[in-house]
Amino acid sequence: MLGGFKVTLKDRIFDERNLLDSCKSIAKAMQRATHAVPYRSKKYFHDIQRLNHKPQEVSALVVLQFRESPKVQFRRFVRAIPKKPGGKPERPISLFSIEARVLLRATLNVLWPIIEPIIVPSIAFCTFRKQGLHSPRGVVMATTELRDARRNSEVYVFETDIEGFFDKIDRKKLLAILLDLVPDNSVDELLETILNTETDLDHQTMSEIAFDVESGVPQGSALSPLLACAYLSPFDISIQSKGWKMIRYVDDIVVICDDLSSCEEAGHVISEEAAKFNLTLKISKTRVVSPTESIEYLGHTLHSDGRLLPSPRRMKAFANGIYQRAGTLPKETDTRVASELSSYIHGFFASLSHCDFEDWHYKHAARTVRKALTSRGLSPNRLDQMILRSRKWHPSFAGELK
Repeated sequence: MLGGFKVTLKDRIFDERNLLDSCKSIAKAMQRATHAVPYRSKKYFHDIQRLNHKPQEVSALVVLQFRESPKVQFRRFVRAIPKKPGGKPERPISLFSIEARVLLRATLNVLWPIIEPIIVPSIAFCTFRKQGLHSPRGVVMATTELRDARRNSEVYVFETDIEGFFDKIDRKKLLAILLDLVPDNSVDELLETILNTETDLDHQTMSEIAFDVESGVPQGSALSPLLACAYLSPFDISIQSKGWKMIRYVDDIVVICDDLSSCEEAGHVISEEAAKFNLTLKISKTRVVSPTESIEYLGHTLHSDGRLLPSPRRMKAFANGIYQRAGTLPKETDTRVASELSSYIHGFFASLSHCDFEDWHYKHAARTVRKALTSRGLSPNRLDQMILRSRKWHPSFAGELK
């Protein structure tokens, strides 16, 4: 109660402090993304400036558009991007206005601590928020837990992922689950509006892609993990009750079993349970892995001897990132080039510090940097600048650059 009035969930979502915190979070996320993808539009950087320097203005617009407007509309723009650099656009992504992104983050801030203890069992590894009953569990913990299970004993693993998960979510069923979880009805209309977002298609990139605007929920928004966990919570609980050791990261699933027959049974049950939620397993990603085989999971390769390394695809993407950055920097100063490349490479190895890197990985990274610079006609002395800028380089990396 505040001044004799009950503070509702909707009040908390549109609270100025929550909106300002959400502006800060979105700005940080966008700034991190500029390191991951070097090519960004002027509007993208303008939006970061607005969030950093005019958060009160952005927050006021959020309230105006999504609380005070007589008819609240939530819109997204869907365009397709290539799955691989230089490839054909084939992966639809949803883009939201800055105000919509702030609202999604603000909604997550309020709802996650309330419903997370209910919707996230121990087998779900897509928790990342500090608020809530469970400590953050993500890709690192999921992959290391799988590694530990294979190191400690000879186990069979059933692996699969859900075909087009976010696009196949039943909105009505998800809304019913959410409304049953939240403790008051002040956000009912807001949640329904978010789930039934209006969609504008980029006809230039989406002309050859089948996309149902009436089903599914957007992937990649701040609210996506909460929506995924809520929708799959009954599925998780059902599988967990069978006594199997399952690890689920959003739609990527592995089940650890003692023998082949148990693995096959797990696969059959998971397929049946998924069907209850209008979901199917992706045939090309579904298999039983023996103790002598390697597993590709969440951008990692887990070898039969227990070594955990980045997958070949991830290493290739890392190399492409080096070339992309070198390509954007030919007119920059030596210090700027060294700084950009150093940040990217440090970030890559830091994010994978749980992996069992060997000397050749660092040497390979250094050789890739050298080739990328020389292929762009950049001065070799920038390599010396990279070494001077940091004492954190692995000896094999620094040695290969010299």
